[in-house]
Amino acid sequence: MWATIVRQCRDRVVLLDEVDDVVAIWGSKLKLRLVGEVRVYRLDFLEVHPARPGVGIGAIAMGLVADQAARDGAKGIVLSSLPQSVGFYEALGGSKKLPGVWNAERGTVPFYFDTSAMGVLRELLADAQADG
Repeated sequence: MWATIVRQCRDRVVLLDEVDDVVAIWGSKLKLRLVGEVRVYRLDFLEVHPARPGVGIGAIAMGLVADQAARDGAKGIVLSSLPQSVGFYEALGGSKKLPGVWNAERGTVPFYFDTSAMGVLRELLADAQADG
């Protein structure tokens, strides 16, 4: 399933562990878009391997998303969360809302990570990288 999804994405990253097993993957079909006057990174897919539950790997993956978004000049990240993942995105500083004219898919919960939340995610990533 992962291979099918990432082939549809313009921007995609696979996070591997020390033995090159896939632990997380994310992708974006449109990458950057304008929401009102704000340039945002649209995250279409993020999944952590089911054998690696918890916030750690997911937080690192979101830190990488935030880092990529910032390098691309985005001032925020938008995504549609499955209902069971709402707590994860809230714990990472996301706000449940529809910024501007962006629409979430039916049955999902819209999330927005503003510049401040992106900074926190990038700090989490830097801390994880420093810890090795």
